[in-house]
Amino acid sequence: MNRNTAIVEETQRWTGRKQVWDCPNSERASDKEVLWLSQRVLLAEERDIYDVAHAVRKVVRHLQS
Repeated sequence: MNRNTAIVEETQRWTGRKQVWDCPNSERASDKEVLWLSQRVLLAEERDIYDVAHAVRKVVRHLQS
């Protein structure tokens, strides 16, 4: 998130400076350890959310095997 264009631009708007910080742990997690879900996925019907959770569990089990 520390390199997200929207965040960098908003920070620049507030501070007058464009600044991007090095955050290797955040970058590693964002690139390799986090599953990003868009907002519209989370706005689905309840049954669909359970389907998403089931799919995530299925992928995690596959990656662990």
